[in-house]
Amino acid sequence: MFSIAASISNFPAFAAQASNTVIPRAFTTIHYEQLLLKTPYLTYFKNSVMVASLTTLISIIIGILAAYAITRLTFRGRTMIARATTITYLVPGSPFPISERYRPSSKKPPSSTAPIGCRR
Repeated sequence: MFSIAASISNFPAFAAQASNTVIPRAFTTIHYEQLLLKTPYLTYFKNSVMVASLTTLISIIIGILAAYAITRLTFRGRTMIARATTITYLVPGSPFPISERYRPSSKKPPSSTAPIGCRR
């Protein structure tokens, strides 16, 4: 609520008013005018919506095809794939991508912080 109130008010007046109210005394749209008219924000927003929509569509198509294969077709490894998929829903924030260098049980110190293939 505070962010919205700050965006539609004149900042010096908003900062000077009492801190016990969120509703600004004077309204302005200058911030939105600057955003929409002086920057390519709408182009960036359109690109983001297009990428998100395409990614969602591809993900849904792959998910539907995979779900059909797991439930209707018989093949080796089907049960393992179904269980692995179910287990991933049970693990919050999957910690599996943690590399060997950050694992506390690792005995050897990290050799380098440079990316693979880079030499110092």
